[in-house]
This record gives sequence, C-alpha cells and structure tokens, in this order.
Amino acid sequence: MSERDAALSEALRRGLREARREELGSLAALLSRAFAADPVYRWLLPDDGRWPRASAVLFGEILELFAATGLVLTDAAGAGVSLWSPPEAPPRGLPISLRLVLRLGLAVGRLARLGATLAPFAAREPHWYLAVVATAPERRRSGVATRMLEPILARCDAALLPAYLETGAAANLAFYERRGFRVVGETRPRRGGPVIWALRRGVGRDR
Repeated sequence: MSERDAALSEALRRGLREARREELGSLAALLSRAFAADPVYRWLLPDDGRWPRASAVLFGEILELFAATGLVLTDAAGAGVSLWSPPEAPPRGLPISLRLVLRLGLAVGRLARLGATLAPFAAREPHWYLAVVATAPERRRSGVATRMLEPILARCDAALLPAYLETGAAANLAFYERRGFRVVGETRPRRGGPVIWALRRGVGRDR
C-alpha cells in the first residue's frame, strides 16, 4: 500500500475523506475566503477588487494539482480542507503557467522571487508536505483545522516520516508548534515580500 493510500485510509477512519472533483470549485471559494488576509497570497494578488475572482481561479488550479498528484482532504460539511503531497509525489511547485499569469494579472517578478525564496526549503528526505490547510471563516476555532491535520500526522508517526510546511502568517506558528512542528528557516522574497517561515515536524528522537 502506498503512503497516500495508507493516509487516506487513516483519514476515512477519522471521519474525513478525499474531496470529489465536483467539490473543487466550492473548496476554491472556501480558500479564497480563508486566505483573504494572508500575507503571501495577498502579496501575489494585492488588488482587492480582483481578489475574489482571481484567488478562486488560483486556488482552483492548486486544488486540481493536488487532486491529481497528492491528497485533498475535506469533511462531510465542507468546513475545511487540507492539501498534502505524499513522499511518492512529484516535486512540489505552484501550478503557474504563462496563461494563468496573464489571466490573473500576477506579477511575474513577485512570483519568480517567491519560487526562489521557497526553493531552499524543499526537503530532500522522504516526507509529507502540507501545502494548505484552511477552515471556513465561520467555523474557525472549532477544531476543524486540527482535524484536517490529524490523519496525516498520525500516518507520519506510524511510518516514521517527517512533515514540512511553509507559512507567511506569524499567528499560525503557535498552532503548528503545538502539533509538533518547529521552525527550521525564516526568509522573505527580495524587494519587500512577506516573511515566510519553514517548519518541520520530526519523528521519534528527532522530535
């Protein structure tokens, strides 16, 4: 059994499931609302007037990528979502094409600087990578985000695999640290980009 299948089995046991393709649009809208004040995504898409549509398109592309190559978890109510790359997945990266750049009006220079900033954080060891976890704004502080992480973190412990993530929100650091993550790097894109932290969750004595 692959790591992805083992993790999905654990998620199902805990009341989560893999998102269906027809749900990706509504989950993109959830991500758009959840990340409306996120420092990194708002640095990429700073125009308030364009944010609702442009962010939904961007998150739709990201969801499509993870649905094809990783794992998109949600619950029956659609109150939260988490996007993961398992150890056997292709190297991660934003699914940004020139077509999408032009469609969204993304600043190409900012996008390139973000990619260069995150590249050194790409782990070389087998690991689970958390790309996104989000809760519908009206359901925050109700344990949804924790539930979206639990199956994969349990799988990490069972398989003795580390987990990695990056965040540009300082308020999220304590949340992740309570779940075993530790900051392993801090950086920011050149020319005024937001601070970004890289976090790793080890296993065994590595914790």
